[in-house]
Amino acid sequence: MAGGANIGGFAGFIAKQILKGVGPTAALAEFRAAGGSVRTQRWFQVFKETADAVARANEYANLSGRLRPDDSMFTAWSTRRPGLYGYQIQIVTRDMDTGETILREHTQFYDRKVSPNKAISDALNDLTEEDGTIGTQATEKIEGAFLKGLYRTIPIALPEF
Repeated sequence: MAGGANIGGFAGFIAKQILKGVGPTAALAEFRAAGGSVRTQRWFQVFKETADAVARANEYANLSGRLRPDDSMFTAWSTRRPGLYGYQIQIVTRDMDTGETILREHTQFYDRKVSPNKAISDALNDLTEEDGTIGTQATEKIEGAFLKGLYRTIPIALPEF
């Protein structure tokens, strides 16, 4: 994925570019200029998937936490593990030493649809220590969490040779 530059995974990079109003071709040029490497076909596929997810972000805030989302709410996410439902959770923490607010993303995968409340609860259980802290040094206290994205994994479309 990313080459020598410390720019993170390219889907995250794409999301930031979309939010800034940058199109796919210009974003790809910037990604490569920063040292990233990705096949052009794969870039445009992930850009489309990411743009769809970004466009739907406000819809997730209006979902009932107790009901399973219907199929139309899930955005396609190409991966080597198709057939799963992904729930992207935004976790809000506060650094107990500095008071800084920190946003962490975590994605829970299931073989069936679950409610947003279940996905959030599972994410928090997976990441939280017994004392309610999170983070590498256990200095962050969880302040909340919310659903940020819904994904249905599909097979990666590999180029034919």
